Amino acid sequence: MTIFRLFTIGAVLLMATLPLLSCTDKNPANLGITDSELTPCPSSPNCVSSDDPDNAHKIRPFQFDGPPTEVWKVVR
Repeated sequence: MTIFRLFTIGAVLLMATLPLLSCTDKNPANLGITDSELTPCPSSPNCVSSDDPDNAHKIRPFQFDGPPTEVWKVVR
């Protein structure tokens, strides 16, 4: 077998396995909505939530005044 053929086979195998490696779930299972409330933040410092009981992660919710149709225009 020539070097070129070995290189081509290796490249094809690499390209076939890369998508499988990227299929891992990168989102933590403990985030989202639980019992109609946002799940509290984990201990990582880069999480904020308006529902979090921990003051280190708590953030004030956005507030808009006006009729809902006008507020949706602003939000969009």
